Amino acid sequence: MTLFPEFWKEGCEATARHALNLLRLAEEPITAANVLALIHSAPRSDAEVSDLERRRRSFCRKCLDIAYERMVDQAAPQDQPAWDAAEFHFLVTMPALSAGTRKLLEDTFAGIVRGFNLGELRTAPVTEAASAGNREGAGHDA
Repeated sequence: MTLFPEFWKEGCEATARHALNLLRLAEEPITAANVLALIHSAPRSDAEVSDLERRRRSFCRKCLDIAYERMVDQAAPQDQPAWDAAEFHFLVTMPALSAGTRKLLEDTFAGIVRGFNLGELRTAPVTEAASAGNREGAGHDA
């Protein structure tokens, strides 16, 4: 048994990828604080997904709405796949997680993201292929 099972690694990578892409699309500063705020403000249930009051207060929903408006206003179809994936992750996948699983994912992710300088990720979309390539070529002597 490993200390960091593949399930958690993939969950953290997907959450990071979608959070970074969504912040970039919404033109929000890409900081550890904003990444964590986005993740923590994502709906926790299907009821929260459709709650209009919660939608007005949620940083996650604000980012989704702004990113969608910018994508449409700027006629940027190249951003559609990243937006669709982020919307699915934050409005379908994360609300479907059990409370314990979500808490563990959030805590694991929070511990990881606080140690990174996110500045170089402000302009380029993060893809699964890029994540896999970095993982395959990454050394452990940092």
